[in-house]
Formats: sequence, C-alpha cells, structure tokens
Amino acid sequence: MDFMSERILISAGVLIAAYALASVLVFPVRALARRFRVLDLPGGRKSHGAPVPLLGGVAIFGSLVAVVWISLYILPALQSISAPSRLSSSLSLLSNYVAIQTKLWALFAGSLIVTLIGVVDDIRGGFSPLLKLAGQIVAAVILIPAGIEMDLMGGYHLIGTVISIGWVVGITNSFNLLDNMNGLSSGISLICCFVFLVLVMVKGEFFIALLLSAMIGSTLGFFQFNMKNGSIFMGDAGSLLLGYLLGALSLMARYVDAGDTDLLPVLAPLMILALPVFDTLSVIVIRVRDGRPVFQGDQMHLSHRLVRIGMSPRKAVCFNFLMAFTFASNALLMLDSRVLHSLVALVQIAALIAMVSILMTTHSRAGGVGNQVVNGRRP
Repeated sequence: MDFMSERILISAGVLIAAYALASVLVFPVRALARRFRVLDLPGGRKSHGAPVPLLGGVAIFGSLVAVVWISLYILPALQSISAPSRLSSSLSLLSNYVAIQTKLWALFAGSLIVTLIGVVDDIRGGFSPLLKLAGQIVAAVILIPAGIEMDLMGGYHLIGTVISIGWVVGITNSFNLLDNMNGLSSGISLICCFVFLVLVMVKGEFFIALLLSAMIGSTLGFFQFNMKNGSIFMGDAGSLLLGYLLGALSLMARYVDAGDTDLLPVLAPLMILALPVFDTLSVIVIRVRDGRPVFQGDQMHLSHRLVRIGMSPRKAVCFNFLMAFTFASNALLMLDSRVLHSLVALVQIAALIAMVSILMTTHSRAGGVGNQVVNGRRP
C-alpha cells in the first residue's frame, strides 16, 4: 500500500468515526435542548411550524474534538506497542503531531469560544451582536501567536495579521448568516470541506486532512437529522463553529509550493468559499443601502430569493449546494500551478457570480421581484 493510499484510508477512518460519534451525540443533545426549552420557535421569518431543538452544534463540536484527540494522541501510542501493519508509516507520522500542537490547541481554544458564544445565544436569544463580534475577534486573535495567519512576504506582517483576523471573523459570520434554511449552512460547509480535503491531500498536508475529515464526519452526523426532517437545528453554536474552522483551516493550508511560478492558487480559499462570501456581501450591501442595521435579519439571502421566484425551500437549498460545489471545485483547477488554468477558473467564478446576481434580481411569475420590499423601501 503506497503512502497516499494509507493517508486516504486513515482519513476515511477518522471521517467514519466522527460520523458515528456525532450521530450518537445528537440524541442526548436534542433531549437536553427539549428538557431545558432551548428551542427555535416558529413565527416571523421562520419557515418551520413547530418548535425545534437547537444546540446541534454541540454534538458537532464534541464529536470533532473527541475524534481528533483520539487520532493524534491515542493511535500513535497504540501503533508503537503493536505489531507492524500496512498503516505503520502513516500512523508513525501521527506521532509527529507535536509539530502542530500549538496550532491545534489554538484552534480548539478558538473553536470553544465561538461554540460557547453560540450556545449562550441559542439559550438566551437576542445576544448582543457587538458582544458576539467581540468574542469572534478574540477567537481569531488567538490563532495569530500560534502561526495560523496569512504570510505576506516583504515585511508586511502586520497587514497579514489584520487580514487574517478579518478573514476568520468574516467567514465565521458568513456561515452564521447562511444558516437560514434546513441543512443549508451545514451542507455548504460539507461541500467546502470536501474540496479543501482534496486540495490538502494533493499538497501532502496530512494533519489538516485529518482535521477536515473529522469535521466532515461530525457535520455529516448532524446533517442527516437536520436535512431529512429538521428534527434538530445546529443553531449559532454550530454555524459559528463551522465558519470559524473553515476560516482558520483555510489559513493553515498551503496553496503554493517553493518552485511554483503561478501565485494565483493563493486565491483558492476565496474560490472555495465564494458562495457564502458572496451571499454575505450581497445582504450587507442591501441592508446598508436600505438604511437598516447590518446585523438585522431579513429574507434577502439567495435562498430566500430563489423561493420567491417559485422554488420550494428544498429545491432552493439543493440549488445552493450545486452553486457552492461549482464555485469550490474551480479551485482544483489551480492545483497544477498553470497560469492558464488559474485564469480559466477565475473567469468561470466571475461568470457564476454574474449568473447568481441575475437570479437575485429575477422577477417572479406573480410579478414580484427577487428584491422584496422591506420597511416600505426596495433594497
């Protein structure tokens, strides 16, 4: 068995273990949410007709942390006392986790902060947007001393630090804002994680691949309960966690090798996360133009507009999944570091953004328009 096959097999095992654990954890978490009335109540902009338990993000977090801890701390110890196996070389590599231990603890500390912020917001409701933002900034700043940041050459370290913090906070909020229909935010995070996983596997980033595998499995364990019948929502605890992890892991990955002449692959994270970024920026522009607070919820997201032009919520969510995959998969064209391939990918992304923009302003058959009138004004 070659080294790449070993890594794929171990990553698959981590994914399956995380999926199984998250699938189990959903049941006690859902029971606790019902017991303590941590529910998302129907009404207003919400489409569900009955109270739904929140805190699904706690199951995702618990599964993720447990499986990563077992993978990096337990498996190498077991391998050292067992007979050689076909996976020996890859399992031995896990014992070198100390090389990323500082980054790992920083990542978990930040993840815990955003998850707790989400839990408090899910329990209390109406959590101050400024306090949430402050907590997210703290979680992003924690990453910097551990070396999880954008590396700008030429002495621009401070600029790279500021951009890194802004990126992590922005992606965190993008997935939080995207959580407006069953399975939408978690499903798009799965798509983005999968593309990132392919990319880091090709680049030989084994530890990041394990983290992404655990993230995919944990999210998938929750997703099956959310997408099928909406029996549990992940709440802010889940959407903030997934956004934070994707923002941070995208900074940890390597996109350009030492001998590469094409630097355009550094745009790969922006391409993979293009749909949530575009959706967030579009609603911010609309809210600012409408004179409303940026953090005030509305139904101006792409998913809502698709419903207004005639799609069912399920079809709108699936359409978003297809768009997210189309955006993200273009980043894989950049793997061979050929300028032409990178330019083709960028042109396709621009064309897709134009298509989505047209959809967002398309008139419905009833004579309405994607831009719904809010507070007496049309955004």
